Amino acid sequence: MRNIVDELLNRNHSVTVLVNSASPTVNFTEQTRFQYLVFDVPVEAHEVNSLSEQLVNVWMQYPRPNMVQIGLQIMDLLGKVREMHLTMCGCMLRNETLISHLKALKFDVLLYDPMIICSDLLAEILDLPVVLSLRFSLGFSMERMCGQLPAPPSYVPVPPTVMTDRMSFMERVKNMIVDMSVTRGGNVLVLPGEYSHWYNMRNIVDELLNRNHSVTVLVNSASPTINFTEQTRFRYLVVDVPLKAHEVHSLSEQLLNIWMQYPRPNMVQIGLQIMDLLGKVREMHKIMCDCVLRNETLISRLTALKFDVLLYDPMIICSDLLAEILDLPIVLSLRLSLGFSMERMCGQMPSPPSYVPVPPTEMTDRMSFMERVKNMIVYVVYSFGFRMASKSLDNYYSEVLVMLCSDLMAQKLNIPHVLSLHTTFAYTFERLCGQMPAPASYVPAAAMQDHLTDHMSFTERVENMLLYIKHTTIFRYEVY
Repeated sequence: MRNIVDELLNRNHSVTVLVNSASPTVNFTEQTRFQYLVFDVPVEAHEVNSLSEQLVNVWMQYPRPNMVQIGLQIMDLLGKVREMHLTMCGCMLRNETLISHLKALKFDVLLYDPMIICSDLLAEILDLPVVLSLRFSLGFSMERMCGQLPAPPSYVPVPPTVMTDRMSFMERVKNMIVDMSVTRGGNVLVLPGEYSHWYNMRNIVDELLNRNHSVTVLVNSASPTINFTEQTRFRYLVVDVPLKAHEVHSLSEQLLNIWMQYPRPNMVQIGLQIMDLLGKVREMHKIMCDCVLRNETLISRLTALKFDVLLYDPMIICSDLLAEILDLPIVLSLRLSLGFSMERMCGQMPSPPSYVPVPPTEMTDRMSFMERVKNMIVYVVYSFGFRMASKSLDNYYSEVLVMLCSDLMAQKLNIPHVLSLHTTFAYTFERLCGQMPAPASYVPAAAMQDHLTDHMSFTERVENMLLYIKHTTIFRYEVY
C-alpha cells in the first residue's frame, strides 16, 4: 500500500495514515511527506509480531505434519489474531475524541486493507466511500468470495502453499482440501415457491453450493414441483401437511385454465374467478403455515441447526413469520407476482401502467390506446385484490405475532402459556405485544382512569404522556 500512498502524494493529494500504537511494521515516528495519526491500544508491538511469526512457522516447519494438524494450528492462531483485531477496533471505533477529530478533518475517501476487519465500520461511521488494497488473503478467500476472482482449485495453487501451477494429481487433491479448509461457508435455510419460482431459486441454491455454503431446503410433503426424494448436494427437510400434491397442482391448473380459456370472457368475470381461486390458495397456504409455525419439534430443530440467513419466496405467505421466530435475516427471491403487485407495492418497482404490460396478460410494450386503458384497469384490479388479500391475512399474522409475544413473556417471566388479561398499566402489554393502538394524547392510561377521560386538557395530556413513557420503560426493563 505504501506505493499507492507515494503515488497519491506525487499527484498532490493530502494523505493521513491512521495507525495503532502496536504496529510492528509502520514506523510512525519517522519524518514523511504524509501525516501519521496514532491511537493507543493495550497491545505491544512484540505481541503482534509474535503471532505473525507463529503463522509463518506453521507453514515453514519441517518435517511437515499432516494437513489436519496444520489446519487446526492455523485456526487456533487466526482466532487469537481476530481477538487482537477486535481489541484494536474497540480502541478506534469507541474513541469518541478520535472519531470527532477524523470527522473534523473532512476526508474524501478511505483507502484500507480489508485484512483489518473493522475498516468498513469506520467508513460507515465517517460516511466515506472506500477503496480497497489487498495483498492477498489465505486461500484467496476474500478475493474469491467477495471479489469474484476466478480461482479453480485444480489449476490455481492456494496461497501460501509451496505448490505451483504445475501440479500432480495428488497435489491437486491436496490443493482442493486446503481451498475448502480456509473457506468458511454460511448455513442457509431456503423456503421455496413452486413451479417457475422454484426453478428460478434453484439457480441461486446451486451458486451458493458452488461457493461452499451449506443449504437446507424446507419443503412441504404436498409439493407438486420439488422432488425431495432425489439425491442432491443440499439437504431437504420435509414438513408433513394434510394435503396431497394433486390438490395443490389442481389449483394451479385452474388458474392457468382461466387465462387460457377461449373465447375469453370479460375482464370482470376473469377477475372474479381469479379472486375466488386465490382465496382457496390462501387458505391452503394457511394450513401449510400452521404445520410449520405451530410445530414445536420442527422449530426446535431449525433453531438447533443455527442458520445464518433465510432465503425465501414471498409468495409463501408466512415465510417472514418463520424468520421472525428463528430471528434470522432474510433474502427474498421473487419470480413474479400477479400484476407486479408485490414488486410495485412492496419493492417500490416503477411500473407505469401506460407502458408496462401487466403479467400475465398477452399485451406487449407496444399498446394501442384501448390496450393501455385495459392495462390500467387490470392494474387497478390486481392492486385492489392484493390489498384485500393482505388485509385478510392481518388476523392470521396477529395471532402468530401475539403468540410470539406470549412466548417471550413466558420465557422471560417464567409464566405458563395461559394469559388472562384485563388491563395493564398504561396498556403496556396490549400496546407492545398486542399492537393495540393507544395514542397517549387521546386514550387515558389505565392507572389514571379514575380522574381522566378522553376529553383531556393540554396539561392532562402531558401528564398522560409521561405516564405512558414511564410504564413503557418499566415494561421493557422487566422483559428485556
